Amino acid sequence: MMRKMMVGLMLLAMLLVSGLSFAQEPMVMCGGLAEADCAILTQSADAMAGVSSATFTLDLVMDAGDQGNLNVSANGSFEADMAGMGLDATALAGLNSADPTAAMGVLKTVIQGFKGTLNLTMTGSSEVGLPGDVNLDLVLVDGIGYMNFKKLSSLMGEQGDAMLTGFGITEWAGLDLVGAVDMLGGMAGEMEMPETPEQGDTTALAEAVTKYVTISRGADVDGEAVFTTTVDLAGLISDPVFTDMMAAQGTEMTEANAEEAMKMLDGVVITATSNIDLETFYQTAISFDFSISGEALAASGGDAPSALNLSGGLTFDNFNAAPAVVAPEGPVATIMDLMNMFGGGGF
Repeated sequence: MMRKMMVGLMLLAMLLVSGLSFAQEPMVMCGGLAEADCAILTQSADAMAGVSSATFTLDLVMDAGDQGNLNVSANGSFEADMAGMGLDATALAGLNSADPTAAMGVLKTVIQGFKGTLNLTMTGSSEVGLPGDVNLDLVLVDGIGYMNFKKLSSLMGEQGDAMLTGFGITEWAGLDLVGAVDMLGGMAGEMEMPETPEQGDTTALAEAVTKYVTISRGADVDGEAVFTTTVDLAGLISDPVFTDMMAAQGTEMTEANAEEAMKMLDGVVITATSNIDLETFYQTAISFDFSISGEALAASGGDAPSALNLSGGLTFDNFNAAPAVVAPEGPVATIMDLMNMFGGGGF
């Protein structure tokens, strides 16, 4: 129970400190800021809602104490006109619908209209168990997801290149994701989906959570305003809106559970910093640090590491001027092709 609650809290916190910059109807949290500083956040939310493309870099470091460390670095770009696709906040709520047909319909529209690239490298200590440096090059365009399999051939051993050749792959290969969603939608239509929160419930939760967010403005850097966000998880966990949400998910917040959770939260520290260009009001960078003490992890149960620290940074550039995303050359498979492939054929 406590581990499930901890995951829920972490997800909420990460959503809060990220600022939800690309939401079509962003909810601006000012966390006690002066009116002039709050106006900067509001202008930034409006500016980011109009972003249709950008490039980005990502750096992520996870230190799990005696269970090793993992480093992730990435860069890429995206193109997405959510308003042009007719996907405002109300339409996107369909992804959380108990109606599988509605949810799949929204997902299909997003996949068809979103284009992006991601070049990612993962390295880790021996405790993590990676077979070596992992390099992933991914592209999503016109509803087809592509992967550069050549980058992964070394992880397949000495026969890696031969295996790819056997499947008819030289370098890139794609999967028709729209077709996959159509197939899943047909299957899901016959399934009973679990109850999900109504839009009003999630809005109420977001409004309640804002009470536990504190934002401060530091010194400007190179023409950018710098804001630091902290989240009072101890206060959040005692809020009736949060406890009701946990109960709806099958996790009852008893007095004993609340006491145990408070012990865990004593060892949790979350901070995030965001940079906003004071001319364009674009959010150019987000950095965060999330740490949990060994005592707090032990309270969550299971084989917990001696401590956990997750830190990272995300930067954006080339707003509304990112390079066009182009489909790489390579075979494209459907779900049925994959089934036949694993039966012995190629693409």
